[in-house]
Amino acid sequence: MYKKGDYIFHENGGVCKVEDMREIAMNGFGSEKMYYVLLPFHESRSQIFSPVDAPKNKLRDIMSKETLQALIDKIPSIEINWIKNDKLRIQYYKEALATSEPERIIEVLKTVYIINHKRAVEGKKMLTADDRFYQIAGKKIFDEIAYVYDIDMREAEDMIENVLQKCLN
Repeated sequence: MYKKGDYIFHENGGVCKVEDMREIAMNGFGSEKMYYVLLPFHESRSQIFSPVDAPKNKLRDIMSKETLQALIDKIPSIEINWIKNDKLRIQYYKEALATSEPERIIEVLKTVYIINHKRAVEGKKMLTADDRFYQIAGKKIFDEIAYVYDIDMREAEDMIENVLQKCLN
């Protein structure tokens, strides 16, 4: 259980501060349930209400600097998983990102980056759905990098794109 003041990773909000814990009857239905009140680290104007008993894939600890660096160092060896069928690929991306597992997030990011680079070389445009999933995956991982390394989001994005660029060779 997290406590007030902790920073955690939320599946949709990225890095969040636990602002409070309170019992809430969502939408007035059923009995009250204990929720974390989360403030996204890079979007302080919004709040997220997440059940304290949420599944493990919804909330997790922030990675340590050492764990995060090990993940970044591992990016070149993470296999891309390009699925030609659009519907199956989009489903795969959704499932991968829903896990909130950093390596799966990086896999989506790397796959889209490499394939889009190949498409650009062939004179083709980036696919809209792939771009959307790149943005979602990027926000998740860049947010955590920015928090852990105490840098801004743009620097975090540049850090990962530099590694991905090296994967093109």
